Amino acid sequence: HENGNGNRDLHGGFIDTSSIGSKSTMFEPGQLPPPILQWIGPALLCAFAYALYNIFIKKGSASIHPIFGGVILQFVAALLGCILCLTLVYGPTQEELFYDSNGVWYAVYAGMSVGAAEIISFMVSGMGVPAVQ
Repeated sequence: HENGNGNRDLHGGFIDTSSIGSKSTMFEPGQLPPPILQWIGPALLCAFAYALYNIFIKKGSASIHPIFGGVILQFVAALLGCILCLTLVYGPTQEELFYDSNGVWYAVYAGMSVGAAEIISFMVSGMGVPAVQ
């Protein structure tokens, strides 16, 4: 069945993309998502960083206690984040860092989740589980 947009989902049906921007909570009314060339580079860089993350955890997991490895990983990530925040605030653009309580709490929850995932990842990799099954 045709919806006029010609976009197929994984099951052969059509996806209605006509409401993107108008019903999405991520964009202001009337604002469309950015073009692919604007976000594909950062998305590929993010995927590359996750790949390196997995490789480094696999390589290091046999040589470090899982909790200590997770603490070092989080400390380095926090240090990098602090440097980037300071660069934003005091650098040439001097951006204002906006936030509200919802954003702070969800960041706390995400931090707890990723911390647990990192420790578990060190534990599983330390058991000798192959990186690819």
